[in-house]
Amino acid sequence: GLPVAIAVTFWEMVAISIISIGWVGVTGGSDAFARLGGTVSMLVSDPLAHTPVIGALVWTGVVTTAACCVLEAAVLGEISSADATVIFATEPLWAVLWSFVLLGETLSPSCLLGGALMVSACLVSGSEQSTANQLEDAHGSDALLATQRDASEQAKVETQQHSADQDVRR
Repeated sequence: GLPVAIAVTFWEMVAISIISIGWVGVTGGSDAFARLGGTVSMLVSDPLAHTPVIGALVWTGVVTTAACCVLEAAVLGEISSADATVIFATEPLWAVLWSFVLLGETLSPSCLLGGALMVSACLVSGSEQSTANQLEDAHGSDALLATQRDASEQAKVETQQHSADQDVRR
């Protein structure tokens, strides 16, 4: 549910923060943390002068990161693992589609071939899962019918034994 999704998102954000700080230290040079501190103090000291930057940071941190993670965790808790696998497998396809639609990026033949292979794999995976579910349902139904049949036969035997006991007593 939602409380679990929020807890998962909290820990994801902690991990992202730690990794990001580490990345700044590794790639930013010897003065990376000094520059980062200067940027933070500039934004805090005069926030109205930097509203576009603060707005972009809030949008990126809250909407496109935390809110998406909460939504993703909540939805993934409600669907099967097979469906989750297909959703995650199609993530690169959605990225390419949106870059094509929104940014006008061109798709190379190898990109189109890769996308076609991914769609094919998802279709095959989905059909295999569907077949497995049908078999499981069929075997589950057979087992239920067998259990009901056994219970019915047991009841008949008990009824016959009870009638026989009654006849002996008379």
